[in-house]
Amino acid sequence: MGLLNTIKTAVVDLPFGGAKGGICIDKTKYTKKEIVNLLKRFVISAKKHHFIGAACDVWGVDAGTTDFHMDVVYDVYHHLYGGDMDMESTACTTGKSLSNHGVDGRNESTGLGIYYMLRDLLESETWGKPMRRRAKLLKGLDKKRFIMQGLGNVGYWTSKCLHDHGGIMTGVVVDFCSIYNAKGMNPDAVLEAMELYKTTSNDSGLQALGDLRWDNSAMFEKCDILIPAAVEMAIHLGNMEKVQAKMIVEAANGAISFQADQYFNSKGMLVIPDVLAGTGGLISSYFEFLSNLDRRKQHDLITKWEEKSKLGMLAMIESVFNKTSLNIDFVEELKGDYMQGPKERDLHNGTIENIMGEAVAKVCKLAEDRELSLRDAAYNVAIHRINNDVDIVGMTI
Repeated sequence: MGLLNTIKTAVVDLPFGGAKGGICIDKTKYTKKEIVNLLKRFVISAKKHHFIGAACDVWGVDAGTTDFHMDVVYDVYHHLYGGDMDMESTACTTGKSLSNHGVDGRNESTGLGIYYMLRDLLESETWGKPMRRRAKLLKGLDKKRFIMQGLGNVGYWTSKCLHDHGGIMTGVVVDFCSIYNAKGMNPDAVLEAMELYKTTSNDSGLQALGDLRWDNSAMFEKCDILIPAAVEMAIHLGNMEKVQAKMIVEAANGAISFQADQYFNSKGMLVIPDVLAGTGGLISSYFEFLSNLDRRKQHDLITKWEEKSKLGMLAMIESVFNKTSLNIDFVEELKGDYMQGPKERDLHNGTIENIMGEAVAKVCKLAEDRELSLRDAAYNVAIHRINNDVDIVGMTI
């Protein structure tokens, strides 16, 4: 996983490496206080070996953790090792809550990144066109039918973003059931029905959504896009031939086995690999990391300047029209939300949109020029960047 994260950060050209660590427990068997104590001891042990800190190892949210756990990590590190020992202690971890120096938009960052990537690929008239030809898909996201495997954080936000922009979720698969509805489902309604079932065992809400099945068979219905966003090896040698999607987006780490990936390549199916699809959360972490190092919110630096520049531009246009006897009060008409400068969420989401857009374009162009799969192209981009850094500065030891 450490290597996988190194490749991910290199694909989107972030100045991070990659690492992976954690505590292997069943958290449902521990109280909140016990988990806090475990985290405290974990942070202290990590610090002894220089495995935490803004300059050496920045922690982040992953499976089984939330902003609560990151808040505890930050609090312990900041109070024990902050101040004159480490002035950058705020940046020791990312994924923190807003009240503890987190960023607005973190929760949906990975799912939003997948949406931006798919939107650009399906809309581009240049590098996206050959990819759509491979997948035998028409231009545009509107009315594209997708099936979601997993409805956790990544699955939900990906589904919501696609649904809100014209996509049709025809299937959803979770650990205890799957649902198929050719007419489409609302991700919010699905999530609500599943929460009701988990708490009351009442499946009436699930039944109302469509064809309820107590297995994962909805994942193998026909669709334009299949998005495995839950567990590793969700698609493997035993079920790969059942997949009827035109494109697969590997939203979960290692969701497609090596054999399945080779099979899809031989069939000419378009697979967007995890090292590209799942980078929205890493970009969000980078945004938070920079904000923490700056010790202020990024939007504080430009919001008022943006507002003034917009007002100045409209005032200038208004003066030109007034010279032609067309008295139009642009400033008064357009004053309000349109004239406001960007909020933190705007800058955060724009950063993800920009970096992911550049990354997917570069990978797709390379895949087309050299007749590679998107996975091979993504690894090619990443390894060349890592190798270039080593060539320039060499190895310290």
